[in-house]
Amino acid sequence: MAVGLLVVGCTSAPALEEVLLPEQSTKQGAARAVPNDPIAEVDHRVRLAVERADEEPENGPSQLAAARALAAAADLRLLVGQLQCVSDADLTVDDWVDLEDDLPAALKSGVHGLVSAGLHYAERAAIHMPSNAEALYLSAFHLSLVAWAEGPAAAVLRGRGPDLAKRMRTLGEQTDGWQAAGLDPSAPWRLRGRFLDRAPWPYGDAKEAIRLLQVATERSHAPINYLFHGDALWSAGRQADAVDAWRRGETAAAPTDNEANARRDLIRARLAAFGSRY
Repeated sequence: MAVGLLVVGCTSAPALEEVLLPEQSTKQGAARAVPNDPIAEVDHRVRLAVERADEEPENGPSQLAAARALAAAADLRLLVGQLQCVSDADLTVDDWVDLEDDLPAALKSGVHGLVSAGLHYAERAAIHMPSNAEALYLSAFHLSLVAWAEGPAAAVLRGRGPDLAKRMRTLGEQTDGWQAAGLDPSAPWRLRGRFLDRAPWPYGDAKEAIRLLQVATERSHAPINYLFHGDALWSAGRQADAVDAWRRGETAAAPTDNEANARRDLIRARLAAFGSRY
């Protein structure tokens, strides 16, 4: 999952129905996603999960499923938005590292709508399942993107920084529960590391960000971990180490799904920009 924080963006989230892509109707009248459109397919799963969660407001797993689906929809939009820049040879490494912050306002607004709804369902899940590690993780994930989309002024006024810092600390204290749940073994370290790398003073911590993202790469060879680890190293002025991290992510043996391959494309864009400069 890609996470930035406190940059210029929109201050009010659009309604979920304004964000989700429209669906087609079958001959039987049922709705379905537009074929071969990854965002439409993810949005279709969001509709199903949210509908069930709204029908079962006291059911923790249903709330958690909705929060999970909304996180996937937001993350995919961020990924697609960055991939659209891959052919831009004028971007520098710095541009690539900071690209999330420079994505179009319409994309940020859409993500804002998704993660605002996701935060609602994640917090409802946490109410009904207070010891559930994934609910804690998803609430932190969604809140980090809410702050990113709101922009600095709104995020500061709404106290996002202290709230996020507290949630990240709590998440770090409950990693045993995460491992026991059989989920992505690197996700909590990646989220916390990315937060500390991208967060402004006084919440950022470059040294701890690099450490946590190093742990993430050790727990999973997913390209996103090397991508974020390299970004943190680059931002800290450790260019050679950043390039080494990206190269390891480019050649990481696993996984090889579409999302992982897309992250490799973003890594290659950074390496290409580096190669054209030095």
